Amino acid sequence: MGSPVKIIYRGAKFAVVLKPAGVAVQPGKGIQKTILDLVEEKLGYRPLLVHRLDRDTEGLLVLARDREAASEFSRILKSDQVQKSYLAVCSGAFGRPEGAIDSDVEVKGVKKSAHTSYRVLRKLGKFSLLEISLGTGRMHQIRLHMSQSGRPIVGDDQHGDFALNRSLKQTHAVKNLMLCAWRLRFPEERRTVTVTAEIPAHFSAFLSIYNATDAIPGSGHASVRFSSDAGPVRNRVS
Repeated sequence: MGSPVKIIYRGAKFAVVLKPAGVAVQPGKGIQKTILDLVEEKLGYRPLLVHRLDRDTEGLLVLARDREAASEFSRILKSDQVQKSYLAVCSGAFGRPEGAIDSDVEVKGVKKSAHTSYRVLRKLGKFSLLEISLGTGRMHQIRLHMSQSGRPIVGDDQHGDFALNRSLKQTHAVKNLMLCAWRLRFPEERRTVTVTAEIPAHFSAFLSIYNATDAIPGSGHASVRFSSDAGPVRNRVS
């Protein structure tokens, strides 16, 4: 059986992979293979983590080729040159088409400031499809902020509406967290690279119930664009 991991972009310093839901980025109890183990099988070398995704979250993850590249990405991450966009399906409606949440989140027992911006892409009955961007990168930040707002992410088994999640497993066949790291933009080699993930199958299935498969901008397929290009380059998916 082939690896579930897809390589979306390979550059001189960085690679961007599509991490499936359920695959951990770090070793731990009960984890047989991490994302690094799976990617190493494809790339032929062991890359380095430069940021993280929750185990339950599907989406784009940047990996560095070596320590020098990892240090460079850490610098550009701190200088706000990296832009991350997420897709989420939340329970409830939002009064405005876009907004922001500025409230502390607790990380390992310590309260830290956090900023989350959102834009409503489509109302789906009692649910909302959002595009979300982060001003800070706290652990579980999006999940915590949506829960604090009273509109938890569908399928969130840690911070969500547990009764609703149980119901949706039966009525909507929702078995995954409805959160996806969808788009990344970062500089590399004097150009800006924009990588967009394909729409996860569980998102497409949920959106199809509401005839809303057109709600997410773009083609729905993985793509890579450079700032100097007139259009997208060939998808680098493997």
